[in-house]
Amino acid sequence: MSQTPAGAGLAAVAAGDYYSLALHIPAPAIDLEANVSVDGGATWLDADTAPGPDCGSGFLPQFRFMVTNTGNVDLSNVVFSDGVYGAIVLGSIGVGGAESIGRIAAPWQQGQYTNVATVNGSFTDDAGTTASASDSDAGNYFGIGPSIRAVPPGTALPTDTNGDGLYDDVNGNGREDFADVVLFFNQMSWIATNEPMAAFDCNDNDRIDFADVVWLFNNLWGTVRRRAARPWRTRRARGTSRP
Repeated sequence: MSQTPAGAGLAAVAAGDYYSLALHIPAPAIDLEANVSVDGGATWLDADTAPGPDCGSGFLPQFRFMVTNTGNVDLSNVVFSDGVYGAIVLGSIGVGGAESIGRIAAPWQQGQYTNVATVNGSFTDDAGTTASASDSDAGNYFGIGPSIRAVPPGTALPTDTNGDGLYDDVNGNGREDFADVVLFFNQMSWIATNEPMAAFDCNDNDRIDFADVVWLFNNLWGTVRRRAARPWRTRRARGTSRP
């Protein structure tokens, strides 16, 4: 005896003087498409893979999404979620129906940014059996910020000595030392005007000020003490956290 799949239905279809039975097998499916704009919404790109379009620091990247029921049954409990806007309950979407989530602005960040979105829905048949459908898509952009410049009167470019995003080697001599603190103090106004703030905002208060000089000095003193106590070991990176 043949078994009918859960939720399947038999429908009579007229064919001349005869009737045939068509088997309807539920096939819930859903599609999610993400688009990215880096020019204020004038152009939208399907940037599924990194790095995506370049986005200058003067623009706020935008994301928009389209959710489409591509199956043959209505979907309920449809929920969208992404890394910018969080979870959005879309409710029910009929066969062939679609819901758009438009122009969500994301904070600009330098370097690679990937926003992964997901959508989930479900279908429950007359017997109470539930089947789910889901999809995901990503939107990418690459933040291009102002370039690092040599701090006068020097000509060497500052460097990030441990990869935490802070350019603690202000004079560009390849190491973190007291000369960096002195140069930062003397050229604080120039740095605030000409350098990307994130690279020199040591205490993470969204501005360049004397507190950054103090942070740099205190961190240097801690580094010197660690070197003196353990001269045979390589200095540990600070990591990305800032006091």
